[in-house]
Amino acid sequence: MTDTVGTKWIICKVQILEAIDKKTEEVFPADNSKGTDYAKVLLKEFSRFRKAVEERRIFPLDNGGWRYSIVVRGSGIYLYLEYVLPKKLGIREKEKIDEQYEMISCKAELLKVEEYAELYDITHVAAVTRIRRGKIRSAVKVGKEWRIPSLAEPVERGYKSAVYSWHNRLSGLPNRYKIIEDYQKIEFFQDEEKFSVYHVRMTGTGIEPLEFVCDREKRSRIEQVLISHPDVICLSDEIMRIDRV
Repeated sequence: MTDTVGTKWIICKVQILEAIDKKTEEVFPADNSKGTDYAKVLLKEFSRFRKAVEERRIFPLDNGGWRYSIVVRGSGIYLYLEYVLPKKLGIREKEKIDEQYEMISCKAELLKVEEYAELYDITHVAAVTRIRRGKIRSAVKVGKEWRIPSLAEPVERGYKSAVYSWHNRLSGLPNRYKIIEDYQKIEFFQDEEKFSVYHVRMTGTGIEPLEFVCDREKRSRIEQVLISHPDVICLSDEIMRIDRV
């Protein structure tokens, strides 16, 4: 989701810190000593992120289409420098980010599956099942074991569309998925009428897009292969975006 409480773009370090403090108070009010387990984790990670911002030299922007954005993903909290294309007069359209540069990366703590399960009061089997079904897309494969970032949302029901991408040509995929190596991006969408059917679209430079449909089991297997590959980035695990104060 995007935080649109403010109306001014974030263009300096003071505003970045102000935005962090506002969001921290919103997620975990001072008079709320309990809060949810996830809110407590978010508070801890925002505290680490704030310290990282304080220690970094961040130059003020003169706007001109440039801004800073704070993005919370399952894998951590990030600060980006972004250039937003100007909107056409008289046309209502979403903001389009033309350029994006990562300024600060504050990775969330990686937990063993049993630690993540205990933190969010679920069973070990439930946590592993969610990885296999593509519901915890920020999970990381360390050897033969899975690790889950503490910020990964404990999603229970439903399917959320997914987008995965990679910068360089992939390698090492199982033979049955080798065709994916020819592309640079893959998207998954659940059919609006038949929930057991999924639409898949693969795109890349210099190659025609490939589209096909598959069932839940095949979609889960493909996503698991992508999640476990170190060079693949999930673009759809964005939990929160703050670009205004």
